[in-house]
Amino acid sequence: MADSSKEGIFVEGGGVQTCPPPRLYTPKDPANDSVRSIPKEGGGSMVRHGPYRAYVYAPPQYTPGRGIRKYKTALKNLIPVRKEARQKDVISVDSAGFLSFISFSWMSKYIYKAYRVGLTAEDIPEVSPLDSCDLNAQRLELLWQEEVSHKGPKRASFGSAVWRFIRTRVIVSSIVFLLSLALGFVSSTIFMRKLLEYAEDENGDVMMGVTWALCLTLAEFLRVILFSWNWALNYRTAIRLRSACLAMLYRKVVRLNSLGAKSGGLINLFSSDGQRVFDMVLFGPMIVGGPVVTVLGVFYILWLLGPWALLGMTTFLLFYPAQYGLSRLMGYLRGKTVTVSDQRVRLITEILSSIKFVKMYAWEKCFAKAILQVRKKEHDYLQKTAYCQSLSISMAPTVPVISAIITFLAHVGAGNSLTAAQAFSLIAYMMRHMQPLLHLGCEFGLKICSGRKAVLRLQAILLLEDIVPYITRPIDRTQAICISVGTFSWDSVAVRRSSAATEKSDVSALGAMSGRTTATDQEKEKLNPYESSEHQSANVLTNISFQVAKGQLIGVCGQVGSGKTALLLAALGQLHLSSGRVMRDGSCAYVSQEPWILNASLRNNILFGESFDSKRYYETIYRCSLSQDINMLPGGDETEIGERGINLSGGQKQRVALARALYANRDIYLLDDPLSAVDARVGAHIFNRCILQALKHKTVILVTHHVQYLKHCNQVYMMKDGRVCDHGTHEELMDREQDYAVMVKTHSSETGDQSQCVLEEEHLLVGDGESFDPGHDAADREKNRRVSSSSQGSEKLDPRGAEQLTVPEMIQKGSIRFDTYQRYISAAGGYYMALLACLCFLLNVGSTAFSSWWLASWIRAGGGNATVFVNNQTMPSHNINDNPDFPMYQLVYAVTIPVILGTSLLRGLTFTKVTLRASSYLHNKLFKKMMHSPMHFFETTPTGRMQNIFSRDMDEVDVWLPITVESIMQNMWIILFAILFVCLAFPWFIIPLLVLAAIYYVISKVFRVSVRDLKRLENVSRSPIISWVGTTVQGLSTIHAFGKQSDFMARFMKMFDENTTCLYLCCIAMRWLAVRIDTLAGDTSRQQNMSADDVANYYFGLHPPSELLKPLHFGSWFCFLLQMNRL
Repeated sequence: MADSSKEGIFVEGGGVQTCPPPRLYTPKDPANDSVRSIPKEGGGSMVRHGPYRAYVYAPPQYTPGRGIRKYKTALKNLIPVRKEARQKDVISVDSAGFLSFISFSWMSKYIYKAYRVGLTAEDIPEVSPLDSCDLNAQRLELLWQEEVSHKGPKRASFGSAVWRFIRTRVIVSSIVFLLSLALGFVSSTIFMRKLLEYAEDENGDVMMGVTWALCLTLAEFLRVILFSWNWALNYRTAIRLRSACLAMLYRKVVRLNSLGAKSGGLINLFSSDGQRVFDMVLFGPMIVGGPVVTVLGVFYILWLLGPWALLGMTTFLLFYPAQYGLSRLMGYLRGKTVTVSDQRVRLITEILSSIKFVKMYAWEKCFAKAILQVRKKEHDYLQKTAYCQSLSISMAPTVPVISAIITFLAHVGAGNSLTAAQAFSLIAYMMRHMQPLLHLGCEFGLKICSGRKAVLRLQAILLLEDIVPYITRPIDRTQAICISVGTFSWDSVAVRRSSAATEKSDVSALGAMSGRTTATDQEKEKLNPYESSEHQSANVLTNISFQVAKGQLIGVCGQVGSGKTALLLAALGQLHLSSGRVMRDGSCAYVSQEPWILNASLRNNILFGESFDSKRYYETIYRCSLSQDINMLPGGDETEIGERGINLSGGQKQRVALARALYANRDIYLLDDPLSAVDARVGAHIFNRCILQALKHKTVILVTHHVQYLKHCNQVYMMKDGRVCDHGTHEELMDREQDYAVMVKTHSSETGDQSQCVLEEEHLLVGDGESFDPGHDAADREKNRRVSSSSQGSEKLDPRGAEQLTVPEMIQKGSIRFDTYQRYISAAGGYYMALLACLCFLLNVGSTAFSSWWLASWIRAGGGNATVFVNNQTMPSHNINDNPDFPMYQLVYAVTIPVILGTSLLRGLTFTKVTLRASSYLHNKLFKKMMHSPMHFFETTPTGRMQNIFSRDMDEVDVWLPITVESIMQNMWIILFAILFVCLAFPWFIIPLLVLAAIYYVISKVFRVSVRDLKRLENVSRSPIISWVGTTVQGLSTIHAFGKQSDFMARFMKMFDENTTCLYLCCIAMRWLAVRIDTLAGDTSRQQNMSADDVANYYFGLHPPSELLKPLHFGSWFCFLLQMNRL
C-alpha cells in the first residue's frame, strides 16, 4: 500500500488506488480573521463511504489572525483589474478585480453559458474556500464557545456570537451604503435644484448648465458603484453566516444522542430558517440609512421651505413608530406561525415514515383531516401576518407622498409661494431617499423579525446538552463491559417537561385522525413516553450492575418496557449517567430494534464506509441469510434500497442491519432483538451461523424475546422496571423458579417449533464445521453470481445491471409554462379576482401619480388671472396664493390623502385574501394528491424531497411569493405611470425609450434563462440535504456506535457547499441584471440632462433653452425618472 504521508488513498469497491493528495487551501477571511489549513499527521485520504465520497483528513483549522494581514485577501479585491483564475472547477469571485467584483462581470460567463446551452449540476463550480461551511462553522463555533464560557449557558446569546462573526463586514458595508446615500442626497438636492434654477432662468449660462448636468451624471455613476459594492459585500456575508449556522447546527445534531420534541422543527431550521438568517444579514446593513436620511431630510426641507415643512416631516417621522409596531406584531405572529408550521411538518414527516400502515388501513382521509386542521390554524396566523405585511408595503410609497402633500398645503396655507424648483426638489428627495428606505424598512422589518426568531431557534438547539463521555477503560482487561451501580436517564426533567408540552398538540391531532376528541392513554404514552414516567421516576435504569467478560455471549430478556434497549444504549454511552461508572474495552457494533437503513444500494448499506473484502462480504451475506433475497432483487446487491428500507420487508431490513454489524468486524456486538422480524427457520440459521459461529470469539450482548436462544448464552440478565432483577446461567435461573422460569415455561408451548428449528440448525452446524468458503462449491458460486458483478475488489461494479429505485428529481427545461401561472390564478379565485387585484393596484398607484400631476398643474396655473402692483405697474401674478381657484386646487390636493390611504387599505386586503386563498388551495390539493399516490411513488421519491416541498417551498408560496408579486405589481404600475408622464412632457423621448427597451429585452432574456436554471438547481440541491438530516436523526445511535460522525459531517458539508454555490450564483445573477438596468437608467438620465441643457439647440441658434424645456416638465420628468431608476 502506498505511503499515505505522500499520497492520498482512494478506496472504492474492493481495491485501493493511489491518487494525488487533496490540495489544502491556506486562505484568509477577507474582512474578519485568517484561517489556516493544518493537515493531520500522516496525510489524508479520499474514501468512498457507501453512497457518498469525502476527503478524510483534518479539516482546515481556524486560527484568529492579527493586524492588517488578516485583510490581505480582501484588499486584493480593491485592485481595479485582476487576471481571473482559469480553474473551471472553482468559482472565480476570489480572483475578481474591483471593477469585476462590483459590476458582477465575473458572473457573465455563467450567464452566457446558461443562455447558450443551459446549466446543469456539472456546470456549477465549487464553492469558494472562504465561503465553505466547514471553515465558517469552525469560526462561528469558536465564537459561540467563547460566548458560553464567558456568560454561561443561561446568559449566553447566540446573536452576540453572530454579530461578532459578521461585524467587520457589516460595518464596512454600512459605510459604503452611507456613502452611496450621501452621493444620492447631493445629486437629488443640490445638482437637481441647480438644474431647475437654470431652466427657470431665461438668460442662464449654457456651460453652467452643462457643468451641473455632468456633476449630476458623475454623482449618479458613483452612487451606482457604491450601491453595487454594498450588495456584493452583503451577499458574501450572508452566504457565510448561513453556511456557518447550518453546518454548526448539523454538527450539534450529530453530537446529540437524541433531539426529543425539537426534532419536529429541525426540518424547518434547515429548510426555512437558514434562508431567514441569510435575508436578515443581506438587508441588515441598510437599516443604518434610515436615521441618517431622516436627519438630512429635516435640515434640507427646513432650508428649502422654512419651519412649516416640519409639519410634513412630523407626519413622515410618525411612520417609524408605526412601522416598529407593525414589525413587532409581525414578529409575534411569525413566531406563532412557525410553531404551527413545525407541527404541520412534523405530522407530515410522521405520516411519510409510516405511509405503509396508512395505506394498509386506508387512513388517508383521517390523516388528511388532521393535517388540514393544522393548516387551517396556520392559515389564520398567515393571514394576520400578511395583512400587516401588506399594510407595511403599501405605506412605503404613499407615506412620502402624503408627507409632501401636507408640507405643501401647510406652506402655501401660511401665505408662502411655491415654485417648481422647491416642489420638485422636495419630491425628488422623497422619491430618491425616503421612499426606498421606507420600502427597505418594511421589507427589513419582516426579515429582521424572522431572522431573529431563527437565531433564537438555533440557539435552543445549540444549548442542548451534548453527550457527556463517561465511558472509561476497565482495570481488569478481561472485562469487555462493566457497569457498576449505574443509574441512567434519557434527558433532564426540564427537557422531558418541554417535550411533553410540545407534543400535546400531536396527541390532539392523533385523536382527530381517528375521529375522537381525545387520545387514549396508550397513544399518549406512545407520543410522549416521558409524561407517564415522570411521575414515577426520572430514570430509565436504576442501580444497574452489569459485567461482561470478553468473548462471552450474554442474553438479556424481560417484558416490554423493562429497560433492555436502555441497557444497550447505556453501554454505548448514549444515555445520561446520573451515578455509577461505565467501563468498556473494545470497538462496538450496534443493531437497533428498529433497523436503520440508508437510501443507498444494499451493498453500501452493508459496507457502511468500510473497504470491500470479497471473502468477508460473501461470508457475511451467507451467515445473515441474504443470498436468496439478493438473487430476487432486480439489480442484485447493487439494487438501491429506498429510504428506511421501504422496498424491503421487516425481516430483510433486520438482516441487512445485522450484516452491517457483522461485516464491521468489531470487538463488541450489541444486538437489540435482531431475530424478532424473521421466521423461525431463518432466525435459527442466523443465531447458529452468525451469532454462535461467526461471532464466537467476539463479545455479544443479545436482547431477545425468544427464550429458546437463551440457554446457549454464557449469562442471562433478566430486566424488570429498569433494574436487573436476576442474572446467572440458564440452568441457574431455571432452578430458582422465579420470574425467569415463569417466563420460559409460559413461552415453551408457543416456541416448540422454533426450538426444533434451533436443534436442526445445531445439527447442521456440527456437520458443516466452523469455516466458510465462498468458492467451496461451483453451484454456490453460480447461485451467488448476482451478489457482486466482480470478484476483484478493485474492479468497479457495472451499474447497467443494477436497478435505481429513487427517481432523480426532474429539472424542467425552458421557460416556465403558462399553465403554471394559470393554475395559480385559478387557485386564487380565477381571472376575475386577479383583475380585481390589478384594479386595486391601479387605483392606488394612480391616485399617487394624480397628486404629482395635480401639483404640477397647480404650480403651472400660477396666479391665474390675478394681477399685482409692482413699482406702480400692474403685473400678472405668479404666486399661486393669488389664484382665484386657489381653494379648489387646495381642496382637490387635500382630498388625495384619504384617497391614497383608502386605496392602500383596499389593495392590501384584496391582495392578501387572493394570495392566501391560492397558497392554501395548492397546499391542500398537493397533500391530498400525495396521500392518494400509489406506494411506488413513495418507494421512488425520497422523503426529503417531499419535506422540502411542504416546508421551504410552501413557506415561499405562503410568505415570500405574495411579497414578491405585490412588489412587482406595484412597481409595474409605477413604471407605466412614469413612462406616461415622461412621454407627455417629452414626446420625442419615445425614440430613445424604444432603443432602451430593446436593449433591456435582450439583457433580460439572457438573464431569465440563467436565473431560471440556477433557481431550479438550488431547489434540487436542497432536497438531498433535508433527506440527509432526517436520515441522520433517525440513525444517531447507530452512527455513534460505529463512529461514523465525521463521515456523515463530511457528506453534509459537501452537499451544503453545492447548494451554497447555486444559491450564491442565483443571487449574484439578480444583481448582475440590476447593475446593468441601473446603468441603462443612468444613460437615460444623462440623455435627458443634456437635453435639459439643450446644448445642441443653443449652439445652432434654434431656440433659447427655456423655451424648449419648462422647469415644471423637467421637474416632474426627473421625479418619475428617479422612480424608474430606483425600481
